[in-house]
Amino acid sequence: MLYIQEFDIDSYCLVDENGCYIENPHWESDILTFDRYEEWEDVYAISESSWYSWSSWSIIDKESGYFIAFRAFDNVLWFHKGLGVAGKKKDEHWGFLYGLIDGKGRFLTPCQWDTIDFFWNGQGFDFLGKVEKNRKWGFLDREGREIIPCQYEDVSFFREGLAAVRTDRKWGYIDEAGNSVIPCIYDHAEPFCKGTAVVSLGKVFFEIDKTGRRVRDVPAQAQDPSSGVKLVPVDCDGKWGYADQNGNMVLDCRWEDAERFFEGLASVKQTGKKWGFIDEQGNLTIDCEWDDVLFFENGLCEVRRSGAGWGFIDRSGNLVYPCIGEDAEDIRLHMLCAERRNNEF
Repeated sequence: MLYIQEFDIDSYCLVDENGCYIENPHWESDILTFDRYEEWEDVYAISESSWYSWSSWSIIDKESGYFIAFRAFDNVLWFHKGLGVAGKKKDEHWGFLYGLIDGKGRFLTPCQWDTIDFFWNGQGFDFLGKVEKNRKWGFLDREGREIIPCQYEDVSFFREGLAAVRTDRKWGYIDEAGNSVIPCIYDHAEPFCKGTAVVSLGKVFFEIDKTGRRVRDVPAQAQDPSSGVKLVPVDCDGKWGYADQNGNMVLDCRWEDAERFFEGLASVKQTGKKWGFIDEQGNLTIDCEWDDVLFFENGLCEVRRSGAGWGFIDRSGNLVYPCIGEDAEDIRLHMLCAERRNNEF
């Protein structure tokens, strides 16, 4: 196993488990030093040039110390489980074009895209990754074939067979063959999760199903796209966690079930237990003690206990309205009526 440690000011080196320096494979007895590095689960990517000049990147297997590629690339975006993205200089000016590389550091494609990104779901890569060329986005498979041409202003990753795409500043959805499934009419569109996706028309946010049918309204303040990074539930072989919309896993897959975040809290179900809530750092803020829950809106959430009915809790998990309602909408009406009565007297 290899480890990185500081060698000198602004430089690093590799050492093995015994603390012995790794030599440069082209010059024996010369310690391999480098200025920058990236670390992934099973490899290091190292650069032997200074920050102001073109880089010469190598990829090294952490376990064996084997050089998968030596001074082969001008840049490396990522490398994971035998698939990676590496780049060559675009021209004499600063910039790169990227292609896919395999587990042996060989290019699967020419370097022709401005960026390439695949979604890692904790178990494997999605079949299709998104690529950008000349400020337009499309989709690439893991063999390097551009399945859907770069023709969209922006795209999301595919989730549940559909991806959000933007044309003329409006969002819709396509399938994995590139067919338009839901027309580009929305001002905002999120990935599908458990059969529905959150979209907006103006400031009105709601969920749609895979036919585009409006399912239910959601609070705008909980789904404002300008409010920061949104975490999306991800199924990892039967366990649920959360990723950001760029496909980076943020919260480990450890829940039996998980829903979207609303007002900074998401409902999660522990294995063999009930529902509770976590915050965006993954902390369990409300214990898993409820048989069913909805989502937070204006600081309150509908919850249900078996045999008792529906009630409301606040963000601390305190029951602020008893579980007596037949359904959540009935309880909401009761609370509104009670609030109105209190204001009148």
